[in-house]
Amino acid sequence: MADWATLQTDIVGIIIKKLAVPDYIRFRAVCTSWNHVCKDVSYTPRVDPWLMLPQNPNPLGAQFFCIPERKNQNIRLPSTASFFGSVWAPVGSLNGWLIYFSQTYGTMQLVNPISGSQIQLPPIGRRTFAKAKLLEMNERNFIVAVLYGDEKVELWAEPPRAWPDEEVTDQWQWRFRCLVETPAGDLIRVKRQSRNKFAVCTLDKGTFSWVETDNIGDLALFVSHYNSFCFPAKDRPNLKANCIYFIDIHNNLCAFNLEHGTKELVETLEIGTGRNDRYHHTQRDQILWFIPSLK
Repeated sequence: MADWATLQTDIVGIIIKKLAVPDYIRFRAVCTSWNHVCKDVSYTPRVDPWLMLPQNPNPLGAQFFCIPERKNQNIRLPSTASFFGSVWAPVGSLNGWLIYFSQTYGTMQLVNPISGSQIQLPPIGRRTFAKAKLLEMNERNFIVAVLYGDEKVELWAEPPRAWPDEEVTDQWQWRFRCLVETPAGDLIRVKRQSRNKFAVCTLDKGTFSWVETDNIGDLALFVSHYNSFCFPAKDRPNLKANCIYFIDIHNNLCAFNLEHGTKELVETLEIGTGRNDRYHHTQRDQILWFIPSLK
């Protein structure tokens, strides 16, 4: 039997281009020669939505649930959990990057769990942290918005820019609502009406008014406490269009069908039912959505 490590480079390259991100990571870890080929081949992976679960017992590991594969992915993160001897928690994500926050030291950092890249952010000092949002992220530039307990927002950016502190008025009294931008640039507003029911509106660009709808076409919405986005369902197994994916009070991953107004169980997540006393959030609120990126 021929040695699989000596497969011709062009054949290996063809295989690489057909792999999803989890399989690509496993593929390049098989041997040195395959790892070298992975670096040389122009690779644009199929991007799938992952669900990042609360920190598991391994302090340097992170667990993700990949919906299309219907399985967990364990990834060894850079030293986020033990950085400066403190405990870190994910509080946001965008374009394959995670925002990690340490309440112990009042500091934050950006981490790409796939590539291992890290970016240290400015300290927040003694101010009370409420939420962080990664507004823009590419290879060289980023913008992070930090919401504090005193209802002020601070913006950090690379390259540096100057913004004043802004106060934020909570008109929704902390009820769950979110805005999601579609791939076409349209805005969708999602409102949670009850534990298992949502209402969706689209922005009419002509009248600048919200119009309720039960049809978002081929899109699937993914909502959580820390972040929300939409994703095309076409050609992705186990992903249903015109649905909202969310975590219910029993820590189950569910899909709400907009057309029929019904909830369907997708997967039972083994994440426990306790609370994180350091951040005063339930385990459900610590879950966030993540789109992997190799950059």
